[in-house]
Amino acid sequence: MSFQLLVITPQGKVYEDTVDSVAAIGIDGGFEVYSNHAAFLTGLKEGVLKIRKNAREEIFKTASGILEVKPDHQVLVLVDSAQAPSS
Repeated sequence: MSFQLLVITPQGKVYEDTVDSVAAIGIDGGFEVYSNHAAFLTGLKEGVLKIRKNAREEIFKTASGILEVKPDHQVLVLVDSAQAPSS
């Protein structure tokens, strides 16, 4: 199963796609979100966002921000900056 992930910075949309999971570093430690995850909101520390889709992994270096799993299972990530290592 998969879900819609949207990553936004003050400069605009950085990533939008249907993914299998996303891992991040929250204020209380690392966690991973899968399809049908319970709705919640958490602060994010500076670190990496690991996005998995179809056995592939994309990694973004991110500044602090928030991650929200919405009741419709869409995941929204709002961070001050997000950059793929190859960028």
